[in-house]
Amino acid sequence: AEYTLDAETGIASSPTERTANFFKGIFLDNLSTKVNFKNNECIDADLIKKRYITTRKNIEDTFKDYCVLKELGYGFEKDIIRKNYNLEDIDNIKNIIDDKTIYSIDIPVLFIINTCENLQENNFIKELQNQFNNQKIKTFSLCNGYLTYKNDSKDIKCIWDNEMLSVESKIYNLNHILKSIENSIDTDLIIIEIPKGIGRLSNKINNGFGINLFIASEVTSPDCTIVNIPYEDYSKKDIVSLKSLLKNKYSIPSDYFNMINKKICLDDSERLEKINYLTLDNEIVDHKIKSLNMINIYNLKHKNEIENITLKIIEQLQSYTNKESLEEK
Repeated sequence: AEYTLDAETGIASSPTERTANFFKGIFLDNLSTKVNFKNNECIDADLIKKRYITTRKNIEDTFKDYCVLKELGYGFEKDIIRKNYNLEDIDNIKNIIDDKTIYSIDIPVLFIINTCENLQENNFIKELQNQFNNQKIKTFSLCNGYLTYKNDSKDIKCIWDNEMLSVESKIYNLNHILKSIENSIDTDLIIIEIPKGIGRLSNKINNGFGINLFIASEVTSPDCTIVNIPYEDYSKKDIVSLKSLLKNKYSIPSDYFNMINKKICLDDSERLEKINYLTLDNEIVDHKIKSLNMINIYNLKHKNEIENITLKIIEQLQSYTNKESLEEK
């Protein structure tokens, strides 16, 4: 075969075979063995060695620079079109999905998960935000389909509920909105309430099929979760099974449970093909929680319970980092 030497690269090649396992450091051995010729006939070994040393040095220097800059907090993610986001711009960005990147969210995120749709009342989340504010923690919430920061809010229900948007589009939209919030708004914690439920309850009650929880789990991984559950005659085994379901199906931990004073009326729900609840006295819920004798199960109808869970969440988030604590900000 006729071999050709590339003057710039020093690599010999033939029309039928060319071996250049350069980065593994075995280029010369492989090439001379496979095509059976002497080094000095077709290869400029000094040129290859020089290029190899230079390339390796550049890679090592680049990696060292990268590690130093990353440690100093420099962001290498490319700028996204929503980096100058503010609440007034929500109508302009909610349908833009040209950027096919999922960005890591570096601000702590709290998921509020409803096991069943139409279970949660907004007062609890509002009180939770107030407690965080009392602890000098600035929160940004995406709850009940609204983005809320301080006293301003914008409706983004169209992302969760828009049947014209694919699941993929919803994931990109929500992830980019969260990244934009992180880049442009001074906040310590993002609270996200997941609409609807965690999965089908029966053949007639779809409970949202758990689609929104799947979307949220792909948008970002939560640092902490509160799981809202209706009242039932739970055993400890039932609670453990629910934890396992969320972990195995959605890769989401269950840090805290909030038992709500609503019990599913199954017969009526089957007949109406949507979940129907019976509202109970809070004392019934309190008694059930006490009988379970398990940690991290709350009745967040009580203000002191909201205070307690707020402090627990702060403690949990502080344990994740050696940086300045959220409480001191």
